[in-house]
This record gives sequence, structure tokens and C-alpha cells, in this order.
Amino acid sequence: MSYMRQKINLVGFSFLEFLIVVAIIGILTAIAIPAYGEYVTRTKSNKILRDIEKLQAAISDYRVINEKFVSVDQPEKFKEIYGIDNPAIDSKVIDKVEVTSKGVNNVKINILSTGSSLSMKPGQSLELILDGEWSKEDGTIWQCSAKGQVKYAPAKCRDKDSKTVSNKKAKADTKTKSQSKAESKTEEAPTKP
Repeated sequence: MSYMRQKINLVGFSFLEFLIVVAIIGILTAIAIPAYGEYVTRTKSNKILRDIEKLQAAISDYRVINEKFVSVDQPEKFKEIYGIDNPAIDSKVIDKVEVTSKGVNNVKINILSTGSSLSMKPGQSLELILDGEWSKEDGTIWQCSAKGQVKYAPAKCRDKDSKTVSNKKAKADTKTKSQSKAESKTEEAPTKP
């Protein structure tokens, strides 16, 4: 009886090929996980601006009705003055909000978010500053800037030239009020014979 040698074809990966694949996956993971964390933090910081939109509109409405801006530093005063709750109460990404009047036509909103609410490292924070300037032509024009962890700030807060016009309805209301005042003045003015 003769023993025949059979050639066995092994199909699969060698150990070296397996190690190369594991190394490639490790490198991709080392790059992707921090990038994903930054993406999540930037998304949360954009939510700050969405959560603050109601306050911006309320401040602009208040300016139209009362013809001035007013400062609010106590959380319970927001409802009393602007008719809305403090955005920090309902928001998961805002820790503190302060409104500072800088005269009749200027206002500043300071928004503070700490590391825990934005998925940053403990001790880190992001402060967004919204400066509002009132004009009869445009209503309130908001300009955003950032302090702290600026790399996580929304793009329009990192861009120095970014401006947002808020409350176009207020602009229309202002024109309507000024037109009605002008009409009433012309009606009251005595005509010269």
C-alpha cells in the first residue's frame, strides 16, 4: 500500500495579515473617536443658539414695546420681564444666562455652558456673547462671539463678520407705528390759509 501524499490547500488569513488588519483598525479608531467627540460637542453648542432664539425674540419685542432694553441677572425675573422662562431651566446645554442692557439701543446676552453640559473635559467651559444693537431700519441685529473653548463654538460665533437680524416683525411694527404717528401729526397740524 502506498501512501499518497495529498496537498492540502489552506484557505484563510495568515497571522501576519491578521495583525496588519488589527493595526489598521486601531489607527482608524484612534483618529475617529476624538473627531466624533468634537463633532458631538459642536452639535451641542449649536443647540445653545437654537435654545436662545426665543429669548432673542422676546428681548427684541420688549425693545419695540418699551423703547428700551433692560438687564436681567436673576433667573426668576425672565418670566416677569420678558414673558418666557429662563432658557437655562429647560436647556440641557445652557448653565447660565444673563442679559445686560448697555443703553437704550444695545443689549448683551451672556450664555455659559460648562464641560459637563457640552461633553467637554471637566473644568472647561464655553461662553457665548450675543451683542444686540437696535435700529429702526433693521430691528435688533445680533452679533455672536465666543470665549473659553472657542473651537467648540458655533461657526457664526467664530466668524467675526457674522451678524443676524432678529425680529423682522418688530421692524414692520416699528414702521407701522412711526407711519401712524406721522399721519396723526399731519392731521393735528393746523393748515395755513
